[in-house]
Amino acid sequence: MRTAEFRARAGSLTVLFLCSVMERRRLLQMLAEAGIPQRERSELPDPDAGFDMEQVLDTGEGPAFVTEPDEPGPEAKMEITPAGIEMYYTGTRLESWLRGAPGGPLELGEGESGLAIAGLVYGWSTALTHTLALADRPLGLAELDLALESVSYAALEEHVDLMEGACLIERLTDGDGETRYAVTDFLREGIAVIAAGARVECHHPTSDTSPPDRLDAEAAFQLALPLLELPKDVTGACRLGVQIDGGGLPGMAGATVTVEQSHVVSSTPQLQRGVETWASASAIDWLDTLVEPTVARIEMGGDEHLAASLLAGLRERLFAPVPG
Repeated sequence: MRTAEFRARAGSLTVLFLCSVMERRRLLQMLAEAGIPQRERSELPDPDAGFDMEQVLDTGEGPAFVTEPDEPGPEAKMEITPAGIEMYYTGTRLESWLRGAPGGPLELGEGESGLAIAGLVYGWSTALTHTLALADRPLGLAELDLALESVSYAALEEHVDLMEGACLIERLTDGDGETRYAVTDFLREGIAVIAAGARVECHHPTSDTSPPDRLDAEAAFQLALPLLELPKDVTGACRLGVQIDGGGLPGMAGATVTVEQSHVVSSTPQLQRGVETWASASAIDWLDTLVEPTVARIEMGGDEHLAASLLAGLRERLFAPVPG
């Protein structure tokens, strides 16, 4: 997920268009602001000009989002596939996240929504978000440059400016007058969008899909855990583990979180062996359990009230049903 480009392909653009109530012109503008290349935007079907149904349904190597009608024609009926339902869910999470923007609600395709989406996408795909989330303090540009060897300094400055302008990171000044950057709650909440997109890729992988890796799991928890509001009787430490490459402790990644009287007081990307309470599952089982209220595929041990409260807190804070 982290190493693959987190951007829509022609198939997902088609579903976005078919499920959207906005005009094609506004949708194209939003996609342009989000950095979707002109080549891919041009493949969005135009109902006024007419389009080839086979082209609409062809998603290349990706999953089919709608089923092909039995009989082509103006009365042809299409049905959304499981992949299409999950992609649509990702869209609802995106809309919900935009409505929580610090400067006021953003609507998909309007105002600064494209900048927010682009900042979320590029921050995750370049691992800039991972680096900031896993750091134990705000970082300066020089430190970020050392950590992100695959990103040029000029590109790093552009990404930082974009994310700061979209309120995804904030600029801080330390005692020596040096500028440093830290993640905001708006970026933390954006992990719900990233997770929903990762769930689509895990359920419907393609030849170029990279599954969630150690850094993805660690960064996701470090972003999400500080947001939690837990019952007042919840106290203790818990290991939250994601099985990477077949499971077993050497193949686990995640976080150890400490809670005192309902408040998360610390979280670390290390799985501390001395902690007796734990919750563990594969990446897709974590995602399915948090997203689907009827799914429970995360194993727990130790103080199960603490572990279950953390799971419920993640679900309620990030994946609560979208109103309307």
